[in-house]
Amino acid sequence: MRYSHFLIAAAAIVALPAPDPLPDQAAISSSVSALLPVIDRSCKPTGPIDVQIGPLARRVDGSFDVDFSINTRLPMQRLEWELSMPYEVSVLDGERRGSAALERGAVTKERVRLRVPGGRERREIELITRGVFLGSDETGARFEEPVTVVRRLTFGESVPVGREVVSRDPISGEAETFAEIPSVQRPSVQREKR
Repeated sequence: MRYSHFLIAAAAIVALPAPDPLPDQAAISSSVSALLPVIDRSCKPTGPIDVQIGPLARRVDGSFDVDFSINTRLPMQRLEWELSMPYEVSVLDGERRGSAALERGAVTKERVRLRVPGGRERREIELITRGVFLGSDETGARFEEPVTVVRRLTFGESVPVGREVVSRDPISGEAETFAEIPSVQRPSVQREKR
């Protein structure tokens, strides 16, 4: 389909009458653009929303503050956010879900305080932002287009299941860290078929 537009545009340019000597560039541009269909083929280097989530900030009482922001880059029909976290993490202050501003250029900022149980276990919090905006195709038809952005915060550390061993990789020669996992190997027993 793109090639057919190109051929039509090329034919339209060739069919133009010869202009007077040395016309200005604006006159040429306006006469050519009057013959060509107007199709928005601009690229979208950024998404319709930009979601940022900050690091966990520990408070004196042992709770954590999580700051995040949602920047609306295109006008949205619907825009909602939700925090997904392990069952042992609870919200002390703030909301677990909500709505963000729909207007282009609006920034929604939120702060949520969490209670996280002690221990070194690795935990993950997800900020899931879902929205719908009006998109269009090359014919100019408008349609609702969904968008989902997920941002993750991890804290704690992975508890090793075994002793860590440093060894050289046989192919690259670089030092690699491996977890030594205890295992038991038993000889296989073959039974005769009767």
